[in-house]
Amino acid sequence: MKVIPEQFSGHLHANIIAEFPIGKRIKYNDVKWNVLMDLENGKSGRKLANRAIDKADIVIDANPTSATVTGTANVDGVKMRLNLVEPIGKSGKVKRKRNATSILTEKDRKQLGINLEPVIYGDIGVEVTESGNIESYKIDLTSARVEFPWVGWSKGEGIPAKGSFSLARNKGVFSLKDLDFSGDGFGAEGNLVVSKNGLLSAELNNLKLNERDDISLKVELEDDVYNINASGLAYDARGVINTLIYESTFGSAQGVRSVNLVANFGKVTGFGGRQVENVLMLYESNKGKLQKLDLRGTDQNSGRYSVQAERSGSETFFNIESDDAGNALAFTNIYTRMRDGRIIAKLVQADRGPFVGPVQINNFTLVNEPRLAGIVSSEGGRSIVTERGQAPIRTNSSGEKVIKFQLAQSQIERGTGYMHVQDAIIRSNSVGMSMNGVLYDAQDRMNITGTYMPANAVNLAVSSIPILSQLFSNGRDNALIGITYQLRGKRDNPEVLVNPLSVVAPGIFKKVFEFKN
Repeated sequence: MKVIPEQFSGHLHANIIAEFPIGKRIKYNDVKWNVLMDLENGKSGRKLANRAIDKADIVIDANPTSATVTGTANVDGVKMRLNLVEPIGKSGKVKRKRNATSILTEKDRKQLGINLEPVIYGDIGVEVTESGNIESYKIDLTSARVEFPWVGWSKGEGIPAKGSFSLARNKGVFSLKDLDFSGDGFGAEGNLVVSKNGLLSAELNNLKLNERDDISLKVELEDDVYNINASGLAYDARGVINTLIYESTFGSAQGVRSVNLVANFGKVTGFGGRQVENVLMLYESNKGKLQKLDLRGTDQNSGRYSVQAERSGSETFFNIESDDAGNALAFTNIYTRMRDGRIIAKLVQADRGPFVGPVQINNFTLVNEPRLAGIVSSEGGRSIVTERGQAPIRTNSSGEKVIKFQLAQSQIERGTGYMHVQDAIIRSNSVGMSMNGVLYDAQDRMNITGTYMPANAVNLAVSSIPILSQLFSNGRDNALIGITYQLRGKRDNPEVLVNPLSVVAPGIFKKVFEFKN
């Protein structure tokens, strides 16, 4: 590294000790010397090792074989703590060593031409060791947010994580090789290629974002579209379910990027340990907006799962089907007290607004549903259903309270943090219910009103007779014999209100006894 005195500025204090013979011909090795320099606010007018250096507060300890530099300086505009060893002369006894540590902000990284979005955001601790043209990095990601938006996973700020990789530069492109990223219960190995514009490609193996994961991920940017291939034996999908269904932030997580994703997993785990097997997903988005989705899989009994979506104009149309509605609803953490059943839902979403449309479930069983048990009992604790000679809620051999239904259907509106139901009906041969209102809101409270029909078989028989249905049942799905009720309060433990006076009222008078929101 050739330097000239005129390229430096700053305030320097130096102590020089030299020992040398006096004569006409003095060899380099005949001179023994040591220089200790204290430089304040130093600056180099020319780049050193291809780096711009200024605001240097360093100590230089030099001798005939090496110079050791310690202190702080701005390197390419980023403040770093330096520990450098530079060989002097041609003895070969000392090897070059360049070590720098810093806390790099997003602004710092972009100033250095390194943009790690959409994977790493926030401050990261960095230790750089340079050998030849290869830079080895050790990074502390505890204060950073790390995201893999394509599989719905993120590490928040304050969660310990570390990484290491080697970095090679080539015309503004940075190759992060031998990446090793790890934390408590998560990790990845592989390679990344980035530029000042962000991620260009990634190939990650042994990607473990949760305890059950076994994932390989390949990402390539082509014509401003990320082509992503994800595969593996097992994938824990709770993160992406939460992002897609409950937080509605999947679009914002991937930003305005266009994505084509192909995912193939042997087993996908959702909430409550529920699983779907042989999962294939095709996903396309344009500038952050879903264009097409095709998700297929089976349960352990070969029951079919299917979610299809396609965008048309400003609306996206979803078609959802499952041969095991109970498992599907528990898998997505929507409802956990159902078994079996076939579900069909046809929903529409305008831009990023709520999901709206009809949902129908056939031939299912509810298990230990306390809200239903509360409705069928009067305020005095007497079972109205039992008094009328019917017992729809039964105890099975496992001691569970179960009730079987033939049909549940409703028009729903599910937005961020809430779900409304309209004209909802749930019925079996012996009982039936209607409901309208707020199933849950942003405070996780419900406010549902409706009619409970303990003599549904009688009601349906009466409603099938034209004149009687008009006089008494007020339509096919309204009750001749019914109890109006209201569920209000916290969703997991709502207050159950029933109006026993409505038991004797024919369907045409039901509106008199209905609770008002």
